[in-house]
Amino acid sequence: TNIIKELSEQSLIYETGDEFSEFSGSGRRRKTISITDNIPYVVGGIEINVLGIFLSLCDLQGKTLFETEILNEDYPISEINSTIT
Repeated sequence: TNIIKELSEQSLIYETGDEFSEFSGSGRRRKTISITDNIPYVVGGIEINVLGIFLSLCDLQGKTLFETEILNEDYPISEINSTIT
């Protein structure tokens, strides 16, 4: 809970107001949190394969911010395979 408090104080996460309980009975109900959607952090993914290079950038909520691809049209797969072997 100290980590949650620290992230909340930095406005990186917030409580949604939703609560849930896995068990009936006494005890505190769990609160649902979410990642703030206007923070400048992104997650990038790069895939390099025989078809080309593929790049994607997403925010921390998984929304795609940017995508691009560079295809290996100049190099047929048979030529790539013969170079490797």
